[in-house]
This record gives sequence, C-alpha cells and structure tokens, in this order.
Amino acid sequence: MNEELKENGNINFPDEEQFGQFISQYRQLMLLYESAVQCVTVRLDTIGKEVTIREQRSPIRTVTSRIKEPHSIYQKLQKRGYPLTLESIMEHLNDIAGVRVICEYLQDVYAIRDALISGGTIRLVREKDYIKHPKPNGYRSLHMIVDVPVMLCEGEKYVRCEIQIRTTAMDSWAGLEHNLRYKKDRAQDCNTDQKLKRCASLLAESDSLMQEIADELGLFWNI
Repeated sequence: MNEELKENGNINFPDEEQFGQFISQYRQLMLLYESAVQCVTVRLDTIGKEVTIREQRSPIRTVTSRIKEPHSIYQKLQKRGYPLTLESIMEHLNDIAGVRVICEYLQDVYAIRDALISGGTIRLVREKDYIKHPKPNGYRSLHMIVDVPVMLCEGEKYVRCEIQIRTTAMDSWAGLEHNLRYKKDRAQDCNTDQKLKRCASLLAESDSLMQEIADELGLFWNI
C-alpha cells in the first residue's frame, strides 16, 4: 500500500506503523459506508419499481456506487491537515461513500431527489445544484450530501454519503470531458474550454427539449 501511495500523489510519505494503524481503522468503517450505500441503492430500486408499475416507464437508467480507497482518503486528510482517525474521517469527509444516479429526463432528477428524502429516513445535509447553476466549465449535475441510517448491534448510526443525480446527456458530457482533459494529459487552453462548454450547453438544450416533449406526452410523475 505504501508503494501505491507513492504513485498516487506527492504527499508526505507515512511510516509503516502510522499508515498500518490508519488502514486498520479505515477497515472498521467499511461496513458502515457499505451499509449506507446499500440503504440508498435499495431505496432507489424501490422508487424505480414503484414508478415503473405506475407510469409504465423507469425514471432511472443506471445506479452506480463506490467507496473511496484508503490512499485517496489518506491524501485528502493529510492535504487538509486533519488527523488520521476514525472520528476525523467521519467528521470532515463527506464523499467516502458515493452513489451516482443516471435519469431519463430533467424532471426525473428532481423527482428522485424528493423521493429519496421524503419521510425523513435519509436526511439531506446540503445540496449543490449544478444543473440550475452549472460550473464554469459547463458541468451539470445535482449533488446531495445526506445522512443515511445504518443499524448496528449497539443501535442506529447515521453515516454520510454523497449522491449525484444527472441525466444521460449530463453524464455523457462529464465522462467525455474527463477523458479529453485528464486521460490524455493534455494542457488546458481557452479554445478547448470554450468548445467543451459549448458542447455542455448544446446537451443542456437537448435535455430541455426532451423534457418539453415528455411533458407534452404526459410522461411525468409525482412522489
């Protein structure tokens, strides 16, 4: 694992004992975060099935999830100057557990968001709407930080999780932008930035037009 750390960033290299203790602590958290992801994905599966039965269409195209790797967490804590402890991870890092939802239409993004937090089981901590307010590079998605209840032997514990909800068009742009900008190690330039932003705008227009057509055909649903 120390070799992996060397390859994944210019950070102060930890001694074996310190990092070994960190890994041991991190593994204790794995169950919590995996359970939180499972709770969210089960809820999404139920939402999708309910809407499919009622409306004869699924509002969710795909759901993916991930748990951050130890080296990534270690780097983030060290960069921010936080101690390498269980308490520090849970207090300061909100994206250890992540779930990404790809939807059909713009309206589905917000309907799924509302359905997830209805009833108060999954608690919304904060939200960033990059659909209504895109990032400067054109990136669009709805980001939610939520607290998810996990049942342990000693009782219920809330675990933080990040949820990203976006349309197929938004996800396509994000994947291609990442590939063009990072995978090929190409230098950033204004001309490329403008073209990528234009692509994002064109896809956003397409999303809006598709939503308009769906509304005309009555393809909508409410929680």
